[in-house]
Parts: sequence; C-alpha cells; structure tokens
Amino acid sequence: TKLILLDSLLQELQITMANITALSGTGSSSPVPPTLSEANIEVESKFSLPADCRERLTEVGAKKVSETSMHDVYIDQPGFMLVKKDHWLRYRNSSIELKYPDPNIDHATKSTIYREETCKQAIEEILTCKVPSSVDCLGENWIILVDFKTKREQWSLGKVGIVLDELEDGYTLGEIEMVVHHPSQVSKANEEINQLANKLGFTHQWKGKVNHCLRLQNPAALSSLPDMQKQKEA
Repeated sequence: TKLILLDSLLQELQITMANITALSGTGSSSPVPPTLSEANIEVESKFSLPADCRERLTEVGAKKVSETSMHDVYIDQPGFMLVKKDHWLRYRNSSIELKYPDPNIDHATKSTIYREETCKQAIEEILTCKVPSSVDCLGENWIILVDFKTKREQWSLGKVGIVLDELEDGYTLGEIEMVVHHPSQVSKANEEINQLANKLGFTHQWKGKVNHCLRLQNPAALSSLPDMQKQKEA
C-alpha cells in the first residue's frame, strides 16, 4: 500500500512540474516579449553643462562609472509617422530600441518620460508592423531620421544616473535619469532628479541630442513633432 501511494505521489509531482514548465515557457525557442507593465520607464531631465560640471559631481559624491562611444541611427517611416506619435526607434551600436510615451503619464513636465523596449518582437507588436533587423536593410518603407556619434561619460549617485554627452560637432548635453517600472513611481523619480539638479546648480534645457541633430540633418521632421515637443523646442 505504501509503495502504491508513493508511486501515485511521484506521478502527481511529475505532472505538476510539467505544467510549471509549460506555463513558464521553458524550452520554447520563441522568447515571450514583456508586457506593457513590465517595460522600463525612463525618467530623465536634460541640462546644459557648466565648465566645472565634473567638479560639481565629485563634490556631491557622484562617481564616474565609465566612458563609452555610441553610434545612434534613428529611423522612421516616410511622412515621419513615428515622429508624429512621439515614438523614437533607434539602433544604438546596432542594438534596436524603441522609446515611446506612456498614455498614463503626464508628459508636460521638465522631464522626458518614455517607456523603453529592446525586444524586437515586442517593438513590432507596439508599432503593429515589421521593423528592419538592421540599418543596412531598411527597404522602401523606412528612412534614416538622424545619424550621429556621441562620446559619453556615465556617472552614478545612488539610484540616479548622470550622463555627460558630447557630439562630434562639439554640442554637449547633460542628463540626470532614473529608470522605474510603474507609473506610480514617476513622481518620486522626478522629485529626486530635480533635487539633485538643484544641488548641482544645473540649468534645465529642453532640446536634446536628437532635436539638435534634426535641425542639422532633417529639419523637415521638426514640423511633425507633437505639440508638446514643439512647445519644449520653443
């Protein structure tokens, strides 16, 4: 009787483990894209960089983490269909990423707030279309929006990231940013970013690297910016 009972329990355990494996997708060759609620939300504010910005960062306890070089290529569809929706599809050092606004978050602040997605399958679901695997095979349905290279210094202070960027034409920009995972965390992130900016004495500016490069490389796209972005450009 004990052997029969033990055998029955083992069979139930095997069935349970099989069900867990099926639900988790283990063994599947197709990755499950993250849902909207799982995507990262990047909260950042842009600043003009004073000459002594590094000294100021060091004084508040920030640490320099790394120096990198980035090559960004932003693409769009003819007619600037993504720009009109405030969607930004880019390849950074050949890796794809989409930044897009969250409809549940007020975008009318000193910060720019976007959800970030790096899974190609999830990006295609968000945009409801196929996206190129690289900038070398765009096809007739895609165009290059801007193409630029950046030297970046990454600094860190607790959960807050600070970046110091310089483009090839000498344009510089600072960003203070935090990544959160739910709209309810955005307000607190904004507060922490503004507190650090005030402590550093940094001056807010709306225009970022992409907008700077649009003016130089693709000014026709500027008229397609959403109203909120145009106000920030003014």
